[in-house]
Amino acid sequence: MVTDTGWAREQLDWLTHGELDLLAMRLPLTDPQVTIGPILSFEHRVLAVATDHPLAVRSSVSIEDLADYVVSDIATLPRELMDAFIPPHTPSGKRLRRTNSRAVAETPVRVAPVSSCTQPCRRSSSTTHTLE
Repeated sequence: MVTDTGWAREQLDWLTHGELDLLAMRLPLTDPQVTIGPILSFEHRVLAVATDHPLAVRSSVSIEDLADYVVSDIATLPRELMDAFIPPHTPSGKRLRRTNSRAVAETPVRVAPVSSCTQPCRRSSSTTHTLE
């Protein structure tokens, strides 16, 4: 039984190489080799930033607001999933500056609190990855 695949390789490789029978992932995912089962959860997005970051005092932030800051990019996630969660461009066409991160969970804890990086994430990340 594998409970965490890590981020060292493409997530779908585990399924396509027969090393896993089941992989719980976020959507969208349209790979023809994968059958999508029932939705396990739905979570709203939140933004992880340092307490002194200019966006920290805002009650809401749009994708347009992120164009002035660095956002994370996870190379081992399917590109369509990454682009849906953190689009490469804002609705007005501004390019988002992405930096490679080793894991989605790593950025809110290590990068966002100590830099100008922003990290869109799931609401559960804010309860799971808290700094004191």
